Amino acid sequence: MSSRSLGKALSVGVLNQVVSSGTNFAIVLYLVRVMDKAEFGIYSLGFATMLLLAALISSSIAVQYVVNLPDQPEMERSSYAVNHVNAVAVLSIGLVSIAGFLTLLPGHLLFGSSGLEAVAVVTLCACAAYSLREILVRIAYSAKEELYVLYSSILLLAVVIIEFAVVHQFMDRGMSARRALTVLAIGYAISTVLLVFLLRLPLSVSCWFGLKKAFLDSWRGGKWSLMTSFVHNLRLQAHNFIVAPLLGLAALAEINATRVLVTPALMAIPPVSQIIMPMLAELRAKGISIAGKQTAATVAGLVGLASLYAILLIPFLPWLLPLLLGESYQDTGNLVALWCLVAILMAARNGVTLALEVARRFRGLMVVNVIAAAAAAVLAALLAWSLGAAGAIVAIGVAELILCLLLLKLLFQDQA
Repeated sequence: MSSRSLGKALSVGVLNQVVSSGTNFAIVLYLVRVMDKAEFGIYSLGFATMLLLAALISSSIAVQYVVNLPDQPEMERSSYAVNHVNAVAVLSIGLVSIAGFLTLLPGHLLFGSSGLEAVAVVTLCACAAYSLREILVRIAYSAKEELYVLYSSILLLAVVIIEFAVVHQFMDRGMSARRALTVLAIGYAISTVLLVFLLRLPLSVSCWFGLKKAFLDSWRGGKWSLMTSFVHNLRLQAHNFIVAPLLGLAALAEINATRVLVTPALMAIPPVSQIIMPMLAELRAKGISIAGKQTAATVAGLVGLASLYAILLIPFLPWLLPLLLGESYQDTGNLVALWCLVAILMAARNGVTLALEVARRFRGLMVVNVIAAAAAAVLAALLAWSLGAAGAIVAIGVAELILCLLLLKLLFQDQA
């Protein structure tokens, strides 16, 4: 890819991420203001569960598609994409089927609280739609059709705005965790349909043999990537599942509400990953080393952006917190500062992880992520108990630091 083409791809990718991250940012800010802390805590748990399940599907199918695509003959790449979409569709149908089964069971048998079963059902449906959109986004980036992803993100933003306006105007009981997750599920589904039409994939070439091949190809590295993704997301979401029983939903709401203020610091990670990953995969297929300058430049760029954002954000927290999150969150500046440090570590970790994924070091990634996840779970429980909400964030930061060091060791082993 020429410098001009790369610049265009990065520009469109960054613009898409601005829209995407801006959408998520605005959603959380809106929900924080219209929900009480307990209800926002329930939404946080549902959203975290959705991301955890969707990440498992993405790592086992979508990431494998990007990594394996350069090894496929040029004439077969369209059918290869279709079969991977079908593979994700099969898993998504499974999630929706489980959601349907949950509706038949008394909620108190599984959740111990009336109404939570409805949140679980909507969460699974949202995960199915999100996963389908994710594989199509990967296909679009691999085909160098970044504008298609941007159009999809803009449509998602428009649909979400309209849905929230309808709920606000016509629903007597206002916004709830279930309704918020329903809004996301519908938005993901509609934006997915747009990507299907824009990509014009040859759906007629679908066949059982191709679907089987997609699963088999994905399973080679996917079995390790799946486990890596599980422990990776379990590490990142550990506070959601540990803080709630230890400190309550209000404390969980404070942790997740303050986290959203740091989200823009990480907005460069997805577009860089989506664009750089196919390029590195092509280099690897040609026998060219992907370690060294490429990885160092990626890490330095991501860390630099995250650090710059933190420097600009922290001085304005006394003014921003009550303005954006409301008066009930005005004393949470220490939590935001801690999230800034975590964001810098996450930026570094993502850059190194990207190179190791392209190098197909999925087993090594799984091992080091298991170690970091175990550290995160133990530290989250201990530090949350002793330091409260701040302790949970510190636990995530320490786990990220441990993981960064382990990933660097793995990368240097590759170069040795």
